[in-house]
Amino acid sequence: MANKRNILFFIGILFVVNTLFFVSALTSISTCVEINESGTYLMNQSINQTENADCIKIIASDVILDCQGYNITSNWSVSGVYATNLTNITIKNCYVDMGSGLGTGDLGGIKFSRVNNSNIMNSTLSNQYTGILILTSNNNTLTNITTNSNNHGISIELSNNNTLTNITSNSNSMGVILSSSDNNALINLTANSNVFSGIELSLSNNNTLTNITSNSNYYGIELTAISKNNTLTNITSNSNSHSGIYLSNSQNNTIKYILADSNTDAGVYLVSSNNNALINLTANSNSDGFELYTSSNNTLTNITSNSSYNHGIVVGLSSNSNILRNLNILNCSTGGSYSCIYVYASDNNLFNSLLINNSHSYGILLNSSGSFPTQNSDNNLFKDINITNIANTSVFLDDDGSNSENTNNTFLNVSYLNETVDSRSELIRKWYYRARVIDINNQSINLATVNAYNKNNTLIFDSTTNESGFIETNSLIAYINRGNNNLEYFNPYNISASKNIFISSHLYNATKSNLDDIFVLGSIDWCAGADINRDGNVDSADYIIWRKLQGCFVNVSNTCGNADVNGNSVVDTTDYNLWKANFGKTNCTASALDSGSSENENTTVNSSNNTNTTTTIPPVVVEDNDQPMIIRNNPSIKTGVGRFELWFREKNPSILVLKYGNQNKGYKSVDLSLDECKRRGNLGRRDCLYSIDLTGEGYSNKEKIYIWFELSDIAGNSAVSKIKELKYN
Repeated sequence: MANKRNILFFIGILFVVNTLFFVSALTSISTCVEINESGTYLMNQSINQTENADCIKIIASDVILDCQGYNITSNWSVSGVYATNLTNITIKNCYVDMGSGLGTGDLGGIKFSRVNNSNIMNSTLSNQYTGILILTSNNNTLTNITTNSNNHGISIELSNNNTLTNITSNSNSMGVILSSSDNNALINLTANSNVFSGIELSLSNNNTLTNITSNSNYYGIELTAISKNNTLTNITSNSNSHSGIYLSNSQNNTIKYILADSNTDAGVYLVSSNNNALINLTANSNSDGFELYTSSNNTLTNITSNSSYNHGIVVGLSSNSNILRNLNILNCSTGGSYSCIYVYASDNNLFNSLLINNSHSYGILLNSSGSFPTQNSDNNLFKDINITNIANTSVFLDDDGSNSENTNNTFLNVSYLNETVDSRSELIRKWYYRARVIDINNQSINLATVNAYNKNNTLIFDSTTNESGFIETNSLIAYINRGNNNLEYFNPYNISASKNIFISSHLYNATKSNLDDIFVLGSIDWCAGADINRDGNVDSADYIIWRKLQGCFVNVSNTCGNADVNGNSVVDTTDYNLWKANFGKTNCTASALDSGSSENENTTVNSSNNTNTTTTIPPVVVEDNDQPMIIRNNPSIKTGVGRFELWFREKNPSILVLKYGNQNKGYKSVDLSLDECKRRGNLGRRDCLYSIDLTGEGYSNKEKIYIWFELSDIAGNSAVSKIKELKYN
């Protein structure tokens, strides 16, 4: 029993000791004081500093100062709480008012100088020069702070890696300032009704501003003095007396998800600022929605500008090589003779994918300021734009009346009602064009050639179709407007599609974009395609070639010859089925899908002359080893004279025929004398050279001509050369 009483007595003693130790660790503060030891300090009443000295001065690390909601006040130009050369300081639950904004820039309601890894939280600071001043201090956290009615709400100078969260800084001269400070994070911040900037970054880099509201200031957010690589996200900046967001001499910043409405000047304004990215921005009811002034190489993407008093977007005075894409510019120039897009003395800008609707004056206005090249608006590209409901002129290229020029401005796939071009200016009107080549069964034709010549017979493009039958998308000039009724037209275009000996062409007027201009090549049935050896008959000789070349890929090898009947670039059972369906047909003609080539430039078969109409598959016939072989077909045309060179190997040649022509002029067959061929050795090698005058056959300059040879021996075996394509010269 005695032991039990002793144990209880010992426990009681420990409780009392611990309680006394805990109480002693919590130091109460009731007056201005210097804290020189680590520990927790609790204010137990409000403190008014009546002397010309900082009220609470912390000179020891590892200190917690809890104001517990009490006030620190003064009428002197001093700091309320001042900590210097320390770490791990926490200041919380304070109300600091050091006197009607009095003092200088080195004073703050709470001031950190060279303080790291510390916290300020749940505090309100009003009516001093600077609410919170952070000098040369890193890795600090400010949370749940209100700094109103100061000269500067929060000033961070020469300080890095600090985090500010849930900040309100209203009705100051300046709300929040970062000066020469990098890698700081500002999150959930409100800075309204400040005399100058709600938030200012000066010579500060790699900072992030997220979820910011900055209204009714002079500048909502200002980046200046070479501030680089900052990211601003989810910003609302309305009703500022200059601009919602203002960049001056600042580069490589990213600004995204911005609402900038009802600002007196511009929603977003860039001056001498380059290489910035603006993404997903909306600017309504500003004087100018967006303005770039002497600012180059910026990218603006997903932009909406609505109800601008002056211009929707201004790109002005040597703002060059900017990219503006996915823009909605609506209800522009409500204040007079302005425009939705205004380009002033700026070059090489790209405007891509725009909707321009409802301007009280102009849709797009390009202007120059003088006769020097830097004062013109040249080489701008506008593409994929729809301009509607324009009260004055949809597109106006306006010089200044002197010797200025606005040249080489291109409008590609831009729809509008009217245009005005002053003299010495130049508007190039273009439309997209893409052709598709198919056969009569609506099957795509691969590797067909499509070319286009304008009305001056100048080649514009020479393209090849892909597996879907399409060429790449090109652009065609409709006209060039150089003012003073000086219009140069390029319509109509002569566009042709061809593959081997088939060609289709038509005249085309580029008056709008067309991405599916159809060309149909081929005969009515598959007879010519199934006539693999091109002897005019679909017979067992054609089957022999198919059987030999089954599985051959045209894109991989050129040895597939004509066995790719359907032109899908592989010799397969589909080609066999087409041959089988046409077996027995005679008097076949060539097909657009004729590949017409092999590696050694010949297709060798046994001559059959079989006209049997049965669909029974014939047996495989072994080929004769003494087939004719065409080694080389090398034609050329110069000044209207054709020079046709042929090398072949055949000991007993019988008939040599030259065939040439095209779909428009038809095809000719010329029987050639084998006596003109020179023998080379004892293995049947012969070299032949023939000249034919083509000047009287009606070919135009650069018109395509298809040329090939057919060779037979005394046994009826034959060879067909590769079909060559030349242009008449």
